[in-house]
Amino acid sequence: MKKSQGQSLVEYMMLLSVLLIMGFSIFNSKKFKEMTGANSEVFNNYKRFIEYTYMHGLSGASDGANINPDYVRNHDTYWNNEKNSTHFFVPQSAQD
Repeated sequence: MKKSQGQSLVEYMMLLSVLLIMGFSIFNSKKFKEMTGANSEVFNNYKRFIEYTYMHGLSGASDGANINPDYVRNHDTYWNNEKNSTHFFVPQSAQD
């Protein structure tokens, strides 16, 4: 009878090498780098969402200011378009 003393070690090493090769091929692929790279669409959309939420105090979509610095609009937290007024309480006159 042949001894099979190191067979499980060899099998685990082969399995590990197959997994490493698959991992390297996935992580180095062009599609994966486009999805998770520095200029990826996923992270750019998330960046715009976080910037809008931080700037306006509202959870939501990005506005044009993130794309075009010359973009002018009312600040969403300050101005309420439905009521055509601000969200803040201010005196009607300087004496109030």
